[in-house]
Amino acid sequence: MQFYTGNTVQAKILASYINDGCLAFDISETDYGTVDTTNVSAIVGWAFLALIVAAAVYFVAKYKVIGLSAVLSFLIAATGVIYFAALVYFVNLNVYAIAGFLVGFVVMFYLTDLVLGKVRANLLDGKSTKVAIGRAFNLSWKQTLIVNLAVLVAGIVLWVIPTAVTASLGNALVYSAVVSLVATFGTNHLFAIMTGAIQD
Repeated sequence: MQFYTGNTVQAKILASYINDGCLAFDISETDYGTVDTTNVSAIVGWAFLALIVAAAVYFVAKYKVIGLSAVLSFLIAATGVIYFAALVYFVNLNVYAIAGFLVGFVVMFYLTDLVLGKVRANLLDGKSTKVAIGRAFNLSWKQTLIVNLAVLVAGIVLWVIPTAVTASLGNALVYSAVVSLVATFGTNHLFAIMTGAIQD
């Protein structure tokens, strides 16, 4: 049996629990050491950074100035996800949690592209930038809410199933859905209005 902790303080606390007989069975020490996850963390971090850069290039190339709203929103969302992963997972970040974060990224990308597409369509119809943004968000909020809630519910269901696979995946899906909700309803709209003012 192996125990993993995020730092030496947690390791000492766990060791004290074991030594005090808090477990219902006997345990003997065979080996101990420090797990180096620097390389794995770096690979995951660079992979997500590459996805964000690719998304930024796509939005700016397709939607010009108004696409900057998506870039700023994605940067804030990415910061939140990275902080959460570092705070919660430590050395236990696994492929299932990464998959959950990836699903959240794809959902946020899709919903952002959806609303910006409606903004562009309204602009092509001769609407002002302010009106185009308002109408686009009003037309897409139901679909945005449904998709995010679907991911959130799926994450909660998986989270309560006590297995290493479902718990990690569900945990990441729940957090990703919350971040996506904040981004698509909050920061996307806010930055769209700000960049819209620049475009005008």
